[in-house]
Amino acid sequence: MGVGVTSSQGRPGDTPTIDRSGQPRAPRGAATAWAWYGAISLALVGLGAIQPHDGLWVAVHLLVYALGIGAILGGIRLQRPADARPWVILAVGLGLFEAGNAVWYPTAAGLAQILRFPSVADALYLAGYTAIIA
Repeated sequence: MGVGVTSSQGRPGDTPTIDRSGQPRAPRGAATAWAWYGAISLALVGLGAIQPHDGLWVAVHLLVYALGIGAILGGIRLQRPADARPWVILAVGLGLFEAGNAVWYPTAAGLAQILRFPSVADALYLAGYTAIIA
């Protein structure tokens, strides 16, 4: 591409992401990245389903949520949407929900004292829901 010429993504110097038929295509490696994400997530969900409620159960569930947030952020980076704000707000909402889980899950696993209502976890869940539906 010449100087000042932009690709389909609108960034100077980027290589075009258009296939022979003129349709946009995913960046190289995107299919492989999503396949790995799917395989790892499925394995962790399976592990979480059979794992007794202990510290490993908490870690596995929090990791699955973190992978989901990472997938959204990775999708933003790979796909470069024209307006990434809705995706960022969704990731923030899921991050708040993840923080609520980080407070609540040790209680659910019997590793921490029972939280009183309303707790910090409740506030984080409400903030997360607010961001998700925004």
